[in-house]
Amino acid sequence: MTSLLDGVPRPLRVAAGASACVILLILGAWLALEVVSRLLLILLPIIIALLLTSVLSWPNARLRRVGVPPGLAAAIVLLGALAIFVGVIALLTPVAVDDASSLDLRVTEGLEDVTGWLESRFGMEAGELDRRIQDARGSISGSALTGPLTRGVFMAIEIVAGALLALVLVFFFLRDGERMWGWFVHTLSAPHRVVVDRAGRRAWATLRSYAGGIVLIAALNALMIGVALWLIGVPLVLPLTLLTFVAAFVPIVGAVSAGFAAAMVALAAEGPMSALLVIGAAIVVEQIESNVWEPLIMSRAVELHPVVILVAVATGGILLGLVGAFLAVPAVAVTWQAFRGVRGLPDNAGRRPLRIRPPTPWPRRPAGGYTLPGASASRKARWPAR
Repeated sequence: MTSLLDGVPRPLRVAAGASACVILLILGAWLALEVVSRLLLILLPIIIALLLTSVLSWPNARLRRVGVPPGLAAAIVLLGALAIFVGVIALLTPVAVDDASSLDLRVTEGLEDVTGWLESRFGMEAGELDRRIQDARGSISGSALTGPLTRGVFMAIEIVAGALLALVLVFFFLRDGERMWGWFVHTLSAPHRVVVDRAGRRAWATLRSYAGGIVLIAALNALMIGVALWLIGVPLVLPLTLLTFVAAFVPIVGAVSAGFAAAMVALAAEGPMSALLVIGAAIVVEQIESNVWEPLIMSRAVELHPVVILVAVATGGILLGLVGAFLAVPAVAVTWQAFRGVRGLPDNAGRRPLRIRPPTPWPRRPAGGYTLPGASASRKARWPAR
């Protein structure tokens, strides 16, 4: 029987099949992205709860190890973390608000100095570049900020609801996380339990290491930048230090953005020499982070090349904005380690997974079948032989 494809060369058929598979993969990725974007208000609190749980799991485990009940241990850890967070915010907010009121003005003055230099350097008319920037800013705000009051109210409600949901989830993850995972693993068939459990535990260990490491690296970067700004004599040291700490959670891109803001403030307040010193300090801090902190702290958590990190951050920012840029690196790192766990590859420390023997099979039935003990001679219950 002849077919319509008999006259088509084999390389063309192979290329057509591969193209169809690629199209299906792209379609599936697009559908998954649509689902994620529509459910982001639910998924984001869950992801934040997992990150917070990974940070708080160590003190929670220590309390449970000394005999504290799971519910009480989870409540103590969660309330303690909230108390520390509220205390730090209460101490820093008065000073930060006093200084941050002029932060926007300083950055604007620095940008005006830069635009004036560019206009004189490239022969533009006075204010032309600034007008272009203002036109672009106005078009963006005009298309995206319709009904700012209503949108702000709804956004505040969404943020409060998401924060409450995340806190509730953190409590239950701390209290029942191990039981939840055990229940999920035991719903799978026996041949897949070992593989899924190994991949899940390796992914969770990666998330724990990443969350703790990124918080420590952000604190070290903020401390070094704050000391450098104080020594140079740049104003608004505390707001810029807090900005550096927050921006450090977005690898590479965040450090560049925070350094740019600090340089603009230094340019407006102290002049070009201070701005150059701030840029030099930001470069030194970035090099220390890349060559000292990340190899020592993050090498066992994120086994990714800087190119992969940069592409992941850019892709996440394009697809989901700032949230995507923040979640891109941990998502890629966790997925990669889970894949290595499924394949049985060594972990970041070079240790290969344990080889767990498969369950012992049932013994072969004897030729006459099995006889249930205690059954009467007239009601022998036999299982059929093979």
